[in-house]
Amino acid sequence: MQVGGEILGAGSSGYVVTNGTGKLAQYADANNKLFPIGSNTDYTPVLLNNSGTADHFRARVFQDVLSSGLTGSTIPEINDCVDMTWDIS
Repeated sequence: MQVGGEILGAGSSGYVVTNGTGKLAQYADANNKLFPIGSNTDYTPVLLNNSGTADHFRARVFQDVLSSGLTGSTIPEINDCVDMTWDIS
């Protein structure tokens, strides 16, 4: 992964759909870095910064809230949730 890339013009009408196992990978440092991600129907971006050591991050989002975070069954309280899970590594 190269440092210095930039995504321009992202927003609710244009973003990276990360359904499934794919992730958007970007380099984040002490400055805010937008991860313009979402599902097929919702733009749900993440804004990251790493005030410590700059590093590469990967992010995806999917519609559900699972009992074990990224696995398991839908939690019983799903109607009281945002109904999205962000997976950031």
